Amino acid sequence: MSEIRVRINQQDIVGDMPLLDTVIYDDNLDNRIGKGMVGAIYSTHDGRYVVKVPHTPATLTEFKTEYNILKALWERYRFAERVPLPSVAWGQRDDMATDGGVLVMPYYASLLSRSIQHLLADGNWIAAEEMAVRAALDYARVMETVRMLQRSCTDRKVKDFFLDEQGRLIIIDWNVLNPATPDFLAAELQVFGQLWHQLLLERIGSPPFKPFNDLLWLPREYPDVPGGFPSVGLRAILAVAVHTDIQRRFVDSSGYPSHTPLRRALEVWLALLVMNADELANNQPSLLDELSNLLPAPAALSPEECETVWADLAWRVAGCGEQDKENRDTLVSQFITRGFDDPHSREIVARLERDELDAAYDYVNRLLRPASTSGYRHWDKG
Repeated sequence: MSEIRVRINQQDIVGDMPLLDTVIYDDNLDNRIGKGMVGAIYSTHDGRYVVKVPHTPATLTEFKTEYNILKALWERYRFAERVPLPSVAWGQRDDMATDGGVLVMPYYASLLSRSIQHLLADGNWIAAEEMAVRAALDYARVMETVRMLQRSCTDRKVKDFFLDEQGRLIIIDWNVLNPATPDFLAAELQVFGQLWHQLLLERIGSPPFKPFNDLLWLPREYPDVPGGFPSVGLRAILAVAVHTDIQRRFVDSSGYPSHTPLRRALEVWLALLVMNADELANNQPSLLDELSNLLPAPAALSPEECETVWADLAWRVAGCGEQDKENRDTLVSQFITRGFDDPHSREIVARLERDELDAAYDYVNRLLRPASTSGYRHWDKG
């Protein structure tokens, strides 16, 4: 066993990490918690921090680049309330006179993917989607900031996303960055779609181009979830991010791929996710119109598709097990006047008059599900 002492200058600490002057770790396999192309990761004696040690002097340069990038990002975020970045310090090993630089970071143990899957296992579909969308929003904001530094990042995996003790997203591993060219920025959007497809469904690859086909959206561990997962609105956002035509991904006013319109679309969808039944009814038209306008042509939703997106979301809010009976009553009442012909409405009313709320709700469910598997008119050809 080889005990290594790392000394840290306080001016080299970035972020909200407590002031440190020394951390100690054991340089052995039992204490190594990770290994990559450029270095290994060890846990400190107290278990509160990790030390990233480069394999060679050449990879030391990559670690120094990662430190400088995180330092620049923290500077951009200095007035922000939520900072989805790890605190970091540059340290020097006592056992090496030169080339002994290492990175020291807090130890984050809670993977975002694991937390999402725990919610799915409990049947909390809306909570799982809300957690995923909040994390996606934080990620999009970070990538907007990275672009301000004239950089991009396509070397990203789900194991880079952690949650801190307050449940806030932390994105680790910033040692591989690219220039902010249109091709790299377009690839970033592709990577985003693939990552959140994997986070939500535990399936490798890109989201399908058919957001309205439930059969293509089934979590690997929970293939019998009714209606597929996530909700249709989020599926449409993910499908835009990975469109084979780069100009049909999220682009800015100059036609360049950008996380800014993606971030705005996610903000709109999160606003809808956290609404209750009455709020959905009052705000649905304006918010869905805004979402549709944020999707690049020809992906904008038609009025009929907006209605299906709303109905799908309302169905999920009613059935997620977290809303009270009054909210479910309200939702079923709203279904009566939104998009169903008279025979359907009369059937629902008859069941409600018999105080058969669950039966009425199930009937609405059967009406909605076939409508949401008709195929997405814009992308079925792709």
